[in-house]
Amino acid sequence: MLFKDKKHNIIFMALVIAIVFGIYAQSITYYITENIVDLPLSLVIVVITFISLALFIIPATMISKANKKSGETNKIDKIYLILNAIIGIPLSAFSIFVMLMWMG
Repeated sequence: MLFKDKKHNIIFMALVIAIVFGIYAQSITYYITENIVDLPLSLVIVVITFISLALFIIPATMISKANKKSGETNKIDKIYLILNAIIGIPLSAFSIFVMLMWMG
């Protein structure tokens, strides 16, 4: 366990998995279609891209819901939101670009 708070562990892991899925979507797609299940490549990359996008959105919604309940923002929550924006927006744009290039 990285943090004492369960919420921060979930947010951290969601960000890490989203970053890995966003950067390595093509490699993961090839691995899945060659070794696990025989599906069209375009379908698999769309699914992986949307999972990556969802995993970037989940931390922001969790933080905003927690802040509405408590009425204040923690320092670590601010750091997560800033990292999510700095990393998530360009990486998501790149992932969508790669996905669209695969679509032709």
